[in-house]
Amino acid sequence: MCINAGGEAHETGSTCATIVCSYSYEISTDIKPQVSSIPDPLGGAALPVAAYADEKGVVTDFVANEVIISPKSPEELNAFLTQYGGMIVGDDSVPQPPPELGITMPPEYLIPTQYTVRVTLFPDTASFQSDAWLRGTRGSYKFSSEEAVKLMALATSANLSGMKVMPNWVYYGDDMLHETQEMPLADGTNANAMNYFVFNGLFEPVAYNSNRSTIYKAWQFMAAAGFDQWQSVNLAILDGGFWLDSAGHPLEGSTDIGTDLSYLPVQYDFVIDDYIADGPNGTLCSGAIPVHGMAMERQV
Repeated sequence: MCINAGGEAHETGSTCATIVCSYSYEISTDIKPQVSSIPDPLGGAALPVAAYADEKGVVTDFVANEVIISPKSPEELNAFLTQYGGMIVGDDSVPQPPPELGITMPPEYLIPTQYTVRVTLFPDTASFQSDAWLRGTRGSYKFSSEEAVKLMALATSANLSGMKVMPNWVYYGDDMLHETQEMPLADGTNANAMNYFVFNGLFEPVAYNSNRSTIYKAWQFMAAAGFDQWQSVNLAILDGGFWLDSAGHPLEGSTDIGTDLSYLPVQYDFVIDDYIADGPNGTLCSGAIPVHGMAMERQV
């Protein structure tokens, strides 16, 4: 039997360890927003930022004293402002275009449907746990501060009363990968793969002078998409003439690029059906270039 946050008992075919039927929260110093504050668009004091971690450990940041409300009527909006000491600091109405463009704005675009409200009054958090359960939240959550709990309690209570309210989430821009550190060089610096023509995507109309691989742009995309850059992935190259010795170990080159392949990468030679992918490429390439198909393995 499980007891939920609303005090109701539920018979289950399993134990509470496998069926989450309650909601709980705590304030934890381990949970911190990415930034402690953000600038006020209106030019006032900086806005405090709070955070919470859900049952999966995903941390989400939000402004600790602002919410977004989509009221059903002006009366509902005014009631919310009165109850929570709110001040409208923004809305989603579309501004009129410059007159010289000669564009007629549809009248419905001028009417706000969503408002950003800065609040000063907060509800008692004593009922927050049961309110969150009634709203369908399950699992154990962690908040960065008491202020974070108060703002979330406000949004939860307002939604239970029939309003459409949510925190003012804080979004961060994605960083882009602009350089790499592939290997140490003799001058004490690290090799930057984005400087090598084989990765940087520059193209010259001269054979073998460059290519269009744009590998570094793929790395930038991975970084911008938030993928863990230290997560190991398998790299497969369907080609011939790998730069490996007869034991399957990567060879070192005479240039400063060298190799960052592991000492014995997982490999297979489909030409002679063994587990060492060495040997020159005997087809298509004039002179059977032995290094054709070599690539640098990278953690992305």
